[in-house]
Amino acid sequence: MTLTASSVATDVRFLCGELDTDAISDTSLETITQAVIDDLGDDDDLECEVNYESVLRTLLHLMRMEMMSNGSSTSETSRKEIRGKTTIEVEYDEDDESGWENMYNLFLMNPDWVCSSLVENRKGVVLIGGVSKSDSRKARRGRDNKTPFDVNVGLNYNVRRQRHPFPRR
Repeated sequence: MTLTASSVATDVRFLCGELDTDAISDTSLETITQAVIDDLGDDDDLECEVNYESVLRTLLHLMRMEMMSNGSSTSETSRKEIRGKTTIEVEYDEDDESGWENMYNLFLMNPDWVCSSLVENRKGVVLIGGVSKSDSRKARRGRDNKTPFDVNVGLNYNVRRQRHPFPRR
């Protein structure tokens, strides 16, 4: 059995908290899910990945729709006004993230909400912490390591940009 856009759309509606048809139409949701199926494949083994990607793309679509409905309205975070010797400063609460953005960020941080195998598949993929001290010391002290200043440019200049009377061998 293969994945269909309508079955994935049903899953997306459920995963997004019983998403209402007023928020996104069936046609739009099935278009998004079909695009994900076209990108990732319709194999049943990919159901978790397809559902997860469909949820994320649907939430992005809802965020764009909300931005369009707000139009050119701007949100001021502060106001400063000077009248004579009096200065008035007013700061407003910043509520930049909409409910869709919050939900999107939560799904990004918790892919196991869609399927627990998504977390298991991602273990060990990201290296956190950088390079070990021994590797950086080895690179710094290595005899065969060159910096841009050590490279021979044909004029026999060294790091201090002094001319050598005889070429190095």
